[in-house]
Amino acid sequence: MFKAARMTMVDILVFEPHVASLVRSLGEAGVCELIHEQTEPNARYEKELEEITRRVESAESAMQSYALPWDNLSRLAVSATEDLSGAFQNLDELTDAMEPLRAAAETEKQRQDELRNILHTVVGFRSLDIEFSALREMTHVSLRYGSVPEEKLASLLAAGGKALVLPLDIPADHGRRSLLAASSRTGRFSMDTLLSDAGFRDTPLPEMSGNSDSIIRQLEESLRESREASQAIERQKEKLLLEKGSGFIKALAALKQKKCILSAMRGFTHTASTCHIRCWVERSKFGELEKLVADATEGCGVVEGIDPNSLPHSRRKALDIPIVLRNNRFLKPFEAFIRNYGYPRYGEIEPTPLTAIGFVIMFGLMFGDVGQGFVLLLAGLWIYLGKSFPAALRQTGMVVISAGISAMFFGCMFGSVFCMENVIHPLWREPLASYGNILMLFGASILFGVLWISVGIICNIINRLYERDFEDALLGKTGFAGLAFYWGTVIPIGLALTGVIGGPDILTLIISSGIPLLLIVAREPLWGALTSGPLFAHGAVTWVFEAIVEMLDTVMYFFGNTFSFVRMGAFTLAHAGLSMAVIELAGLVGGGAAGLLALIFGNLLIIVLEGMVVTIQSLRLEYYEFFSKFYSGSGRGLVPFKLPFSSAS
Repeated sequence: MFKAARMTMVDILVFEPHVASLVRSLGEAGVCELIHEQTEPNARYEKELEEITRRVESAESAMQSYALPWDNLSRLAVSATEDLSGAFQNLDELTDAMEPLRAAAETEKQRQDELRNILHTVVGFRSLDIEFSALREMTHVSLRYGSVPEEKLASLLAAGGKALVLPLDIPADHGRRSLLAASSRTGRFSMDTLLSDAGFRDTPLPEMSGNSDSIIRQLEESLRESREASQAIERQKEKLLLEKGSGFIKALAALKQKKCILSAMRGFTHTASTCHIRCWVERSKFGELEKLVADATEGCGVVEGIDPNSLPHSRRKALDIPIVLRNNRFLKPFEAFIRNYGYPRYGEIEPTPLTAIGFVIMFGLMFGDVGQGFVLLLAGLWIYLGKSFPAALRQTGMVVISAGISAMFFGCMFGSVFCMENVIHPLWREPLASYGNILMLFGASILFGVLWISVGIICNIINRLYERDFEDALLGKTGFAGLAFYWGTVIPIGLALTGVIGGPDILTLIISSGIPLLLIVAREPLWGALTSGPLFAHGAVTWVFEAIVEMLDTVMYFFGNTFSFVRMGAFTLAHAGLSMAVIELAGLVGGGAAGLLALIFGNLLIIVLEGMVVTIQSLRLEYYEFFSKFYSGSGRGLVPFKLPFSSAS
């Protein structure tokens, strides 16, 4: 608890013939993250990798063209074979059989598009009742068929004299209007100029004989035949996919696995006969990895595990050690808050348990209502137990359950049930009942802030000691000196405000907070004296100015963060105020069914809107006021090596 899983750096030495089978076993198990130490990829596998890559790209293109079921591929668990000739044959067979059908389907699609365009044209000539062959055979008249922009049509018709313009009853296409223009042979040049100025776009007349009705019947029959041909082609494709599609998908999966294996192998260090593989694995899974290597190499592999904690601090700090978060099922959903901020560094305190505690308390305090909390509890249970929901969403249900329980607890403390404050007696006090209650609420919020900031400082001290950063642990503003200054200031002031003491005198404050603050600002010369280093690395004058800035920054840092927790009390009062508004609204509508509806919708509105706002505020306090004391978020999660379409994927 409070620590991520312990990791082991593993060195594996195997003979070259065993490398491929070992990498496949590692990828199928998915227990380790491979470390590629080669700055330049090993060229030994380049030619084979290029061929596999080309095949994969070709097969993926074919899957898109043939509309093969990608979902089946994503659920497929296969094991790649060393001999990929069968995979190549499956790919080639389906491609060779599907390509003529794909080409035929494309031809029919183009034919249908052409027939629809001709049909669109002919329909517009219906009102003219003319023979199309007669239009093409005119010797003394020049005809133009096409379209112009709708706004140009009126000016074109008004021009007159140069051409006869007949608008056609064809639907406008992108703001254009179809028309037929005619002029004498000698006047065709003037007509063409007139049409060109109007933005005319020429469309060839269909090469068909007969009037509009007979041509439309011919076109509709041809279109029907083409659609039937397309359907027949689709049936042939479906039949072919049933026969060869499964083999094709398995072949592609095998190729993708082989590509992944080769990509990993070229990143290892190779000699003429051996290969060195380095990886990260959880310490608890080291035995499983040893057995896996022994099985894959027939007992010839050498495995050595190195505990990072056994290494010198400087070397351990240089290692990019991955992180695996390990929490029980109640805390695991809160890992999402950690990943959203960033993983901890290896050895740093893993704050999921603290984050969960802080979030639940802050949410409940700002959203205290028994009835509304019960609704959240039911919603969380529905999400968490819903078998049809994705795993990530189901885990979110546990966060909602925790928030609901906390809201119910604080609802009992405040005596609020579905915005009504006369149903149960408050175990503590109603927030808006009196001015004293409001002050008490703000005091409790600040007290929680002091506690939470102190926990963050203690966590930072532990982290700094682990990192052997003794200077920051002792004299940093989030170290022992900072904690002494913080407590030495807030405790006397808090005791004075609550009436426990008459008031802190100046001498008490100088001793309790002034001395720790002096240690913080004098950090550089003090540490230099303790370690026999330079007292003023950048000069005494520079240190004086830095000390003044550091003093002001430390005071503002702590008290700004502390008073930021006042927002908890403010949102508690806002929640109580909204609840009162809902009750008043229910009374204004006259009670009865209308009042009940107002009460229901008012509560739903508070649950949805204020629930989101309170969640955001709780996370803000976690991230900015708590995490900033100790948590870097600069680590990274373990990325296990997994073969695609294996059981580990």
